Amino acid sequence: MEGEKACRRQAQYERALTQYMPRLNPHWKTTFLDALRAGHTVGYAARLAGVSRQAAYQHRDRSPQFARQWDEALQEGLDNLLELIRARAVDISDKASAQLLMFLVKVRLSALSHSEDNVDIV
Repeated sequence: MEGEKACRRQAQYERALTQYMPRLNPHWKTTFLDALRAGHTVGYAARLAGVSRQAAYQHRDRSPQFARQWDEALQEGLDNLLELIRARAVDISDKASAQLLMFLVKVRLSALSHSEDNVDIV
């Protein structure tokens, strides 16, 4: 019974969303997720996609599939940012390289200390 109610609510939400979304970029989710993968913040990704931050979070709350895609995009964005930092950290001509290298070491140590929780930070 609960499963049926959840399915009906999800269907109602999807219908409402399709009625509202024509005013928006029809590909907003792709634009939004691509921006997260590039390492942008949620607010910036929402602006690029032409939706409000609140609308993106509401869609995330109502769509388990979108929530998974969001999490994966955030992880990929973090990985990409860490690679950029790593490249700068090993560049001895970059004056900030020592600080960046220390930052990476701290992130990796934090990831190791959380590894028993299956947290994949780096």
